[in-house]
Amino acid sequence: VLGFFFSSILTKTPISVRRNLASLAVCTVTRLCEGAPAGDCGGDTLVQRVAETVASVPDNLLDELQDPLAALAKATLGPDAMGHSTALLRALADPGDGACSGLSAVETLGRSVTPMVAVQLVLGIVRLLWSLGAKSNGDNQRLCSSVVLPAIAPTLHNIHRRPYIPRRAKAAAVFSYVYACALLPDGSATLEQQVEIHTEMLAYVEVHHAEALGHGSASGVIEESSWMWLHALLLRALWQASSSCVGGGADGILESSAAVINNHLKAVTTGEPQEVLVTLAAASALAAVAPKLDIDRRARLFVLLWRCHLPRARGVEVRFDVNDDEGLGHWQRNRLEEHYDLHRVDREGLGRTLEWRDTMAVFLVAKWRALASLACLPGLITALGKQPPAEQQAGAPVFEEPWPHRFGLALLAELETLQPPHIAFWAMVVRRVAFPLVFTASVAEDRQREMLHALCSGLRGTILEATGDSSTYMPQGCMAELAATLCDPLLLEAERRLFPPTFCEQSSAESPLTEAVRRLLAVGEVSVGVSRCVVAPLLASLLRPSLHSNQGDSHENPSEAAAAELMVALLLHQEATIPDGAAQYAPNIAAGVVDSDGPGGNGSLAAVCPRACELGRKFGGTPGLTRILTLAALDCLAERSSCDGNPRNERTTLPTLVLATLHGLLAALRRALEHLLRPPSSRRHSPARPPTPMPMSSTHRMQLRAWQAVLVLGAHADRATAKFLVAELFFHLSVTHVPDVREYQELLGCVLCGRFPDLAVEPLLVPALKQFDAAVQVSASLLIIVGYLFRTWAASPKEALRSQPERITALVLATVPYLSHNAAYVRGCAAWAYQEMVSAVGPESFCAHAGGSIDATLIQELQRFQTENRECQKMRGRLKLVFTDFEPGPRSILECLVDRSLVLQDVSESSQQQQQQQQQQKQQQYEHVFADSEFQPTSTFLSHLKREVAEEMNVLWDRTDPSQYPSYSESWQQLVADAMAAEAMTHGATTGAARVAFSETDALDLMVGGAAGGAAGLQRKFVPPAAPEVAGGGARGATERVVARRMPLVVVASLVDKVPNVAGLSRTCEVFNCEALCVPNLKITKDQVFQSISVSAEKWLPMSEVTKVGLKQHLLELRRQGFSLVGVEQTHSSVPLDSWQFAPSTALVLGAEKEGIDAEVLPLLDACVEIPQAGQLRSLNVHVSGSLVIWEYVRQRRAALAT
Repeated sequence: VLGFFFSSILTKTPISVRRNLASLAVCTVTRLCEGAPAGDCGGDTLVQRVAETVASVPDNLLDELQDPLAALAKATLGPDAMGHSTALLRALADPGDGACSGLSAVETLGRSVTPMVAVQLVLGIVRLLWSLGAKSNGDNQRLCSSVVLPAIAPTLHNIHRRPYIPRRAKAAAVFSYVYACALLPDGSATLEQQVEIHTEMLAYVEVHHAEALGHGSASGVIEESSWMWLHALLLRALWQASSSCVGGGADGILESSAAVINNHLKAVTTGEPQEVLVTLAAASALAAVAPKLDIDRRARLFVLLWRCHLPRARGVEVRFDVNDDEGLGHWQRNRLEEHYDLHRVDREGLGRTLEWRDTMAVFLVAKWRALASLACLPGLITALGKQPPAEQQAGAPVFEEPWPHRFGLALLAELETLQPPHIAFWAMVVRRVAFPLVFTASVAEDRQREMLHALCSGLRGTILEATGDSSTYMPQGCMAELAATLCDPLLLEAERRLFPPTFCEQSSAESPLTEAVRRLLAVGEVSVGVSRCVVAPLLASLLRPSLHSNQGDSHENPSEAAAAELMVALLLHQEATIPDGAAQYAPNIAAGVVDSDGPGGNGSLAAVCPRACELGRKFGGTPGLTRILTLAALDCLAERSSCDGNPRNERTTLPTLVLATLHGLLAALRRALEHLLRPPSSRRHSPARPPTPMPMSSTHRMQLRAWQAVLVLGAHADRATAKFLVAELFFHLSVTHVPDVREYQELLGCVLCGRFPDLAVEPLLVPALKQFDAAVQVSASLLIIVGYLFRTWAASPKEALRSQPERITALVLATVPYLSHNAAYVRGCAAWAYQEMVSAVGPESFCAHAGGSIDATLIQELQRFQTENRECQKMRGRLKLVFTDFEPGPRSILECLVDRSLVLQDVSESSQQQQQQQQQQKQQQYEHVFADSEFQPTSTFLSHLKREVAEEMNVLWDRTDPSQYPSYSESWQQLVADAMAAEAMTHGATTGAARVAFSETDALDLMVGGAAGGAAGLQRKFVPPAAPEVAGGGARGATERVVARRMPLVVVASLVDKVPNVAGLSRTCEVFNCEALCVPNLKITKDQVFQSISVSAEKWLPMSEVTKVGLKQHLLELRRQGFSLVGVEQTHSSVPLDSWQFAPSTALVLGAEKEGIDAEVLPLLDACVEIPQAGQLRSLNVHVSGSLVIWEYVRQRRAALAT
């Protein structure tokens, strides 16, 4: 079953989820095998079945499954799993032939299998040894030399000298040796030491390769065609070893193979099957040894391989077997794994030539992989330019363009003829060979523009072919290499040179590369994997030229402005992922890249973003990784530019790319804000409505991302940058924003005003404070900046007053009017700031430095009132801790976002229950929660300030007239309780009845009925009908009061994953006093969007965390407690809501926003109800539906209690 899963099912699933699915599959089978008796399995030994299963694992998942495969081996084979595996390896490589008496079952099996099956088993055995020895010490770390080599050495020492050794033993021994040297830790050391074995194996390969080249019988060509992949793999391994291991046999193989290719190019190809196989064998051998040659031979061989083309075999069906010998055996393997896995070739060699259609696939991979290997070696372009090959010199026609340029153009033209997977190797070749030959000053610019247009369009189209419903299969490595080619630094430089802004304006032409990248990013918002392929090479190519450049202005460098446009697109980008509940999946950055040293490799990305790997691990499962990497790279560029060559680490001129990016971000923010201030005429606009977008709408998300980037990059601002940045900031501060966006604006304002007070205070801050009709949020934000400045200056008051008396005076005078502001937290903030500054310098000194511009008596009396008034002292005491802990500097750096943030999607459901309490404790140290693909502050400074002021005002209200300020303080509770007791006694004395209980509402009416204005001026919604019950149990207030009983209704919202819907349900449940609300993750209660909608409902409503995984178990537990399980879903048996009679104890199950209730949950329910509908739409929002059903339950309960 596991082998079928890997070969037939896994290859058809999205690339980004394969690792998780494969790990789950192996772990599931391991658990099924634990405790099962070992023994025979259908006549075959169990170790054979395990080896076949492990051999079916795709090579690109092998590293991820190392530990699960070891657990599987131990569960099936027992503690001595390594010994069983070694015994089977020894039996497969045994030079004996035929069954003999006295052999064990494993030895009999080893001698009876066919050669191809033996290679399959060897592949699984070596992988088993590798996984079992991963965590072992001692000898197990020398598996190749101490385990594998002793088992196969008898065959390898005589593989050429004793031709009667069975093909099964030779193939098993050769492949196990080469594969073990590539996979096991000590493989490289072992490969360098076995000189005698290498000589014997090289002689063996030379004989069989001669047969494959047609130097023997025709049947020999057919027979050796099945093993040319193994011969090429062995040649490459031996050639990569030290030169002493390779003799003249390798040169003979090289010369004979080159002669075959030359003859093939000169002669007219007929497409005979034998000719096809001979050409394929020669090309495979040349591809294996080409990278080890000297530079001149490399250049000749490069052109030779490039010109070589394999004809289609004539007269044969492409799906027929090449070698129909039954003795060869069959190893069924998925073609996507055999011929499309880019990295499998390094360990397992070229794909096997089993069918005639395999010949072309193997040839193209061998050819382009060899060309890519040659292109990566130094000196190739110089050797190509010295002189064309001899066949190009003799009788060649005269061309206008020189040979190297024509060669480069021909390489670029190959894009139209290639397909995955060899197109990835083509991308490596053109980056290193074609680009330097074509995009150079010696080629006409019109010709370069033509090729650049065609190339960018072709690369973009090829990548897009792998996206969408009708996409063609393309490995992730191919897409990554194509994207790296599109974003190559040479192409970017060519675009800047060939398409300057003046040329584009005159010719109405677009920059082809920038336009192609922009379109790919747009596709990346809806197609998984595209954005992550683009971001690594794009950042590496755009930022490397700017690492040491920190001069000039972005408007003077059009190329930087174009690069900044792409940076802005990345910073505001949200890539597509595959959602799976709370988790999301997407390919890793640089996943599958073949050229690790190219622009798409991890090394290039780490050069511009050193924290790329760390950020990828933390945010890899979120849609925000692309913009986080971009922001980290720009932050690193700004930090390096400010510190390079500066021993004091003082900030110098900001890099032009960072400056241009800031310009682009602020321009996007201004456009969004102006759209809100002046919406289109089709939308109604109320002047009283604040110009803020809906929470978590596209505009709100854009503002969040942009201001986060502006904050991080603006913290590096130099004086010139700060001049325009402060002006733009105060434009946005003058308008209300969503609180989490406002938090970033306030932080940036504090940082910039603290560093450049001359640019911000008198020109902008003081005039803004004098706009007395500003919104409350605007005034509060300005006073937060004032408070931070005063606290900073108060630390050294004499120096501050001496150096900037006019500035301090102007700011103090602008703050004084806000001491009478109607909003308590604005008034309190102004009072704290005023007292902090004036007290630090002293009112007399302050007035003296003011030079008579202010009334000294007024200042002294205000300061005395603030000092002596007890209530002002208490308010300042509360606000002092708030302002003292407020440090904008550390909160404006990148680490505050990425390090001190909690990524909710990374919580493991399996360990969630065990670590729930620990996670809740850790929650306090996080300043941001990364949920729903956005960073959001766990608590804004302004909201913290509001809470402290509100708490102090509650204390103040406790000592005032309760009829004017109703609250649930202790004094107010006592007054209500006394009124209730007095009325009960009066009622009993007049009627003779027993003492009765009165409600709080009746008592409140009695208390305030005779007051001035009576109860008519009091809105009852501010007075709850009973003391609020704290979620942890008990009532808040007097202990003797009767607490209202909760409705026995449990609302299960574990399938609801939208924060606004869960917040609305919590508010509804609290209003109707439900027993509990079950949510998928309690951490969403810390979310600012949740809190803005729930309006503190989570503080009074019992809430429990029930994940989607534990939902069924929780429902069964509710049933055991006597609850009736009712779902809100439209099914074939659902009952209209107005016809359903709810049980007293009911658990209401709500479904997901789009999918509804899972099919596996429906059988657990007692019934389903649906809301009768008369319109065209067939669904309601889950919050609305839940609220309607909750009210119907409450209505029925109230009616039942009334009767």
